[in-house]
Amino acid sequence: MSSIVLRFPDGRVAEPPGVPYVMRGIELATSLVIGTDPGRRALRPARVAPDELRGVLERVLLRSLQRPPCLVAFSGGRDSAGLLAAATRAARRHGLPLPIPATYRFPGVADVDESAWQDSIVRHLELDDWVRIDVTDELDVVGPVAQPLLRRFGPMWPPNSHFAGLLVPHARGGTFVTGVGGDELLEPVGHRAAEVLSGHVRPRRADLRVLAAAAAPRALRVARGQRRIAALPWLTPEAAAAYARARAQEALEPLWWGRSVVDKWWRSRERVALCASIAAACGDGLTVEHPFMDRDFLGAVAGALWRVGFLTRAAAMDLLFGDVLPVAVRERSDKAAFFAPFINRHSRAFIAEWDGTGVDEALVDVAALRACWSADQVDARSYALLQSAWRATVV
Repeated sequence: MSSIVLRFPDGRVAEPPGVPYVMRGIELATSLVIGTDPGRRALRPARVAPDELRGVLERVLLRSLQRPPCLVAFSGGRDSAGLLAAATRAARRHGLPLPIPATYRFPGVADVDESAWQDSIVRHLELDDWVRIDVTDELDVVGPVAQPLLRRFGPMWPPNSHFAGLLVPHARGGTFVTGVGGDELLEPVGHRAAEVLSGHVRPRRADLRVLAAAAAPRALRVARGQRRIAALPWLTPEAAAAYARARAQEALEPLWWGRSVVDKWWRSRERVALCASIAAACGDGLTVEHPFMDRDFLGAVAGALWRVGFLTRAAAMDLLFGDVLPVAVRERSDKAAFFAPFINRHSRAFIAEWDGTGVDEALVDVAALRACWSADQVDARSYALLQSAWRATVV
């Protein structure tokens, strides 16, 4: 098997405006975009105190509020609730039109039902305008919203780039704000070595091994990590080995959390591709903003929390949104599982008739993939392959 076929790209992601990142080869087989963009410089961390971060986020949100209508993608989860609340406060403080929450509802799908949280948050914020759209099968990964994009571009990364498609028409002429990047930024990474060296925790005898592991050569750390990567069952052995190597390399983090933010995350091909694809999926006639991935906010957060970042997700919510969200929202630990909307009747009908075409058999075991797609819950890492197979039948 040629190593060229299996090598994950590590080149520059320089997609023109309006052009998504389209996956090919092993990226397509794993729904994984890795590496950093060598043409993008690291951010410079800002010299701010943690209690100044709310002000930085407000300034970021003001840019969106000044281009009304400003729709905020609002699922009812903590990240989207925090952005909506902070934007509402900023609009009232500066005399701007209030943001408009934009929400999907999924009648009859219990795992995705956030209506109680959504209703309580909107009441708390005293917002009158609210875009709510009931969804059944429209957001299927090969459904009616995704199909025009798949026909035009092919499988995009991420495979759910079309997710906002029914909401964005309400933002035409204005701004659409998402909470994308919240999980990557606000979720604690638990780098024990950094916590020990910075004095955040009391050292234990076992920390000697932790510190030694952190100082070990990169090749050794990759080899150790590679053994812990769970295989994707539909990959051929060669592709599985390449996947494990790539995941192990991607899992390596700088010692200090802030360095991971301003260098690795800011320059990551994943983040750059994510922005390009969502912008392309949303189309022309509006501005798409992702405050959690904004350069000013990322630089400020990295500078304020350089060594260890957010110790807990609740601590992140308290620091950023403690004055605008009720404690019950900030401290909730549950989260909706968005699987059913993506694999619905369109996908199931296609899978039932699929003849095995549209995937690279040098990378993919067709029988194993068919078994995966026949499961009650389809592995999200195979969504791109599903889109590729569907497109091969129509283009």
